[in-house]
Amino acid sequence: MNTLTFDTDERGQTTVAMAMVLVLVALFAWGIAQVGAVMIERAQARTLADAVALAEADVVGSGTEIASSFGSHHFSVTTEPGSAYVQGTDAQAQAFATASIEPPVVAPAVVAIVARAEQLTATTLVPMSMKDTTVTFGPTAADVFATVAAELGMCTSSAAPAGLATQAFDLC
Repeated sequence: MNTLTFDTDERGQTTVAMAMVLVLVALFAWGIAQVGAVMIERAQARTLADAVALAEADVVGSGTEIASSFGSHHFSVTTEPGSAYVQGTDAQAQAFATASIEPPVVAPAVVAIVARAEQLTATTLVPMSMKDTTVTFGPTAADVFATVAAELGMCTSSAAPAGLATQAFDLC
């Protein structure tokens, strides 16, 4: 009679399995570290963009000094008197910021009219912007506001920014 015998020594099997698990855990930890590094870099880029915009809005040229002191030269700065728009890019991050040192001037009557329109329509109206005697709404809020605008002394205005789905209203 012929009998086959097999070697049943399975010592070392656990070592191979543990080695594979350790490699997978190391790869997972490396991936988490990379994601964390990208998140930190993005947060730093946003902070730097905010600082540059605020400085540039206050004193033209000072924002560029701040960016270069942090070793970042990839910022484009657009300024107007009292305000600045900053776009910055680094290796793995992109950030945008705007700043203005001048508070917007809004006629108190416009604020009161928007509040009254909210009462009349039983709707919360969130203006996209309010400046001087003009208030600008998005499309949904504009439709609601338009139903009571004439009654409240507001007329449709052409002051809405071009290319945006907004509607501006001005005092009549």
